[in-house]
Amino acid sequence: MNNKLMRLISFSLIVTMSFPPAGLFAQQRSSQSPSYYMQNDTVDSILSSEKAYSDYFLGMGDVIDVHMLVGDNSLVLDYTFEIASNGTIFFPNVGQIKLSGLKIKEAQGYMSREIRKKFSEPFEMTIVLKQPRLTRVYLSQDEYIQSLANLEKFVYVYGEVSRPGRYTYFAGRKLSDYINLAGGPAAAANLSYVSVTRNENGQSKNYHINADKILFKADGSEDMLIKDGDVISVPKNWFYFSDFASFANLVLLSLTFYATVSNYVRR
Repeated sequence: MNNKLMRLISFSLIVTMSFPPAGLFAQQRSSQSPSYYMQNDTVDSILSSEKAYSDYFLGMGDVIDVHMLVGDNSLVLDYTFEIASNGTIFFPNVGQIKLSGLKIKEAQGYMSREIRKKFSEPFEMTIVLKQPRLTRVYLSQDEYIQSLANLEKFVYVYGEVSRPGRYTYFAGRKLSDYINLAGGPAAAANLSYVSVTRNENGQSKNYHINADKILFKADGSEDMLIKDGDVISVPKNWFYFSDFASFANLVLLSLTFYATVSNYVRR
């Protein structure tokens, strides 16, 4: 009875290790990004929306107009600045003033205080966002999108993608878009069980999505809209083999294990 049991266990192990689940090699797809093309956001979406304008965080590449009334409105000064890569502008006779990461009203207050450190004459100042920066995100070597960026909002893509990491949040984008932005799924990705973790009313909630249907079977029914702060995780297919030699090596090890157990049972 013990001999039969040991043989049954050995046979089960060899079958399990040698013949992985269906779809094993189906995951060996090209990591080339699916051909998704996103529409461009417009500058008007920031400039025409009062809330979007007030919530906008200044950053490198933003162009602002500064309007100043000095003294008894006898002197009018107008300046145009582009925020440099270090997040600053250079104001004449004042020096560098860092504005990156500030909202429009915050920047206006901070800039006024810095100028008053150098000049005692009273003035009034207004800052206007003339040209919001555009972020260029490459989807492939030849394709890219240009979209308005917000420094405070991000989406996180981890796991089996070509370029895991933190990505700028773009309103209206879906799960497939962010997998695409991360370089597409890696060869060992298990797309059938992609998860999206979201904070809802202070509670962490997980959504499990079959991204294989979305990306490779043109079924967008589960392609959920992503929100800022979402964490996208693409798990690994643990039965993935990068080449035939790796698979053959596992089979050989399994056979060796089976032979060892069989010899032990015969004793």
